[in-house]
Parts: sequence; C-alpha cells; structure tokens
Amino acid sequence: MMIVDASVAMKWFLPEAGSREAIALQSGPHNLAAPSLIRMEVAGAICRATRGNDPRLSKAEADRLCSRWFSVVEQRILEMVPDETLLKEACSLAVSLGHPLADCLYLELANRWNIPLVTADRVFHDRVVERFPKVRLLKGIDP
Repeated sequence: MMIVDASVAMKWFLPEAGSREAIALQSGPHNLAAPSLIRMEVAGAICRATRGNDPRLSKAEADRLCSRWFSVVEQRILEMVPDETLLKEACSLAVSLGHPLADCLYLELANRWNIPLVTADRVFHDRVVERFPKVRLLKGIDP
C-alpha cells in the first residue's frame, strides 16, 4: 500500500515529465490510497489545463479526461479516506511545517498508516522528507 498525492494522480491524465512513472504506480503491485480531497484536486488540474493564452487541453478533451478520472474514482482503483478523519492532525502538521493544509492531509494519512507517500511536488518533498523519510519523490520528474 502507498499514498499518492494529486501531483502524481494528475500525471495519469496530463502527459508531462513523470507521467510514465505515475502510470506505472497505478498499474503496479501496490494498492493506492489518498485523502478524498484528491477527487477535487485532480479534476481541478484537468480543468486548469484549458485556461490561459496557450491551453494544454481543449474543453472537449478536458471533459473526456474528467470523465475518465471520475471513472477511476468510481472503480475504487484508489482507496479514498475521508478528509475529516485526517483534518485535526493535518492542521497541526501544516502549522508546524509551514506548509499548505491540502498536502498535509496526504502526509498525515501516510504517517498514520506508516506507509510511503509518493509526490511529484519537489518543494513539498524537500520540506518534509527529513522529518518524514517515507515521503518519496516520483522518479522521472526531472528533465
């Protein structure tokens, strides 16, 4: 079992550095879990890819990818843990680490279950790895 955060799960749908490694995690031998917040974070990343002067996705493609993401959620490929069961401790982590609460929900779940957390967020990884050595940086994200 391992925890994946939204920075990893979104690579299942948006091709970028580390996508191949993220997909390998999804189809690999480990069961995956995340706080339920991941539903909104991945959908939000897909939606954001349609905005700006040079959008990465068309609106039709984003709709299709959101549907695929919701299918992953419905198929329970990823075990979802209710955010409210993690919130109190995650708030304490966010304050003590000086880091956003959303990331600390993932960290609290990994800490509570004493299992690895895989992230593609280098800033998050670098900030917490000394205190939480089970936080792993996704391979393949560096150019």
